[in-house]
Amino acid sequence: LMFVLLSLDKTFFAHNPTLFLSTCYGYVIFAFISALAVARRRPSFRTQLHTQAVVDCVVICLLIFARGSIGGTLSALLIIAVTGSSILMSRRFTIVLASFTSITLLSFQVHLFWLGVTNAAAFSSTGILCIAIYAIPIIANTLSRHAQEFEALAKRQGIDLLSLEHLNEHIIERM
Repeated sequence: LMFVLLSLDKTFFAHNPTLFLSTCYGYVIFAFISALAVARRRPSFRTQLHTQAVVDCVVICLLIFARGSIGGTLSALLIIAVTGSSILMSRRFTIVLASFTSITLLSFQVHLFWLGVTNAAAFSSTGILCIAIYAIPIIANTLSRHAQEFEALAKRQGIDLLSLEHLNEHIIERM
C-alpha cells in the first residue's frame, strides 16, 4: 500500500487516480481503527471478522475499479481476502461475501464497459474471477471445517486413550 501511495508511476491507477488514492487513505484509517478494536476486544470477534471481510472486499473492488481493469495483482488479492476470511466464517457468510463481491465486480465491469474503458472481452476475465471468488473460498471453508472436526475427534480419542490407560493401570494393580 505504501509503495502505491508513494509511487510516482501513475499508470498503476490509470483510470481514476483520485478514487484510488482516497480509497487507500481511507483503508489505512480503517486499519488503525480495526487495530484499536482488536486491542480492546470490542465489538465481538464475529462482528470484527465480518466487518473487516466486507471492508476488505469493498476496498479491493474499489481499487480494481479505480485502476480500470480486472486483471492483475488486485484480483489475486481479492481472492486471497475472501478465502482468508472464509476459513474463520460460516459457510453461509462465505457464500454471501462471495456473492456480494462477484456482484460488485460485475457491476464495476458493466460500468467500465459503458464508459468505454474496457471492451466486451473483459467480461470473460471478470466471469472467471467471479467463479474463482466462489470456488476457492468454499473449498477453503470446507477444508477448514474438516480440520476442525478432525481436531475434535483427535481430542476425544486422546481422552478415551487416557481413560483406557488409567483402566489398564487399575487392572494391573488389582492383579
